[in-house]
Amino acid sequence: MQKLLLAFVVSCLLLACNNNTESSEAPKKLSDSLWVEVLSDMYIHEAFKNKRGVAGKDITQEVLWLDSVALKSHGLTQEEFNQAYRNLGKDLDRISSIYDQVLERLSKLESEVQSDSTKVYSFPLRRD
Repeated sequence: MQKLLLAFVVSCLLLACNNNTESSEAPKKLSDSLWVEVLSDMYIHEAFKNKRGVAGKDITQEVLWLDSVALKSHGLTQEEFNQAYRNLGKDLDRISSIYDQVLERLSKLESEVQSDSTKVYSFPLRRD
């Protein structure tokens, strides 16, 4: 899981570095909690793409769309994200802390999903 996260970080950094447009506005400063939410969402999308890729289906465009929807739901544009990510990359202690929180959040989600998948449901579900 950490290798996938590292690959995702590197790809985001490369994506952010490839964007050469300069904005006259001051870059948005994102809170650590917002970074954790956004990066967790994007990491889940990337994992979905990798899982589908194993099945022989290329869903890159769908993942890019999911990422854009995630950014929009957090009030960000792709440019704002790229610029903020470039700035975040200059603070290694902060990015390390954020990614630790992302890993913690994803691990918690994973355990919740695994716990739900082991539940036995009787059908039809009855409301008492």
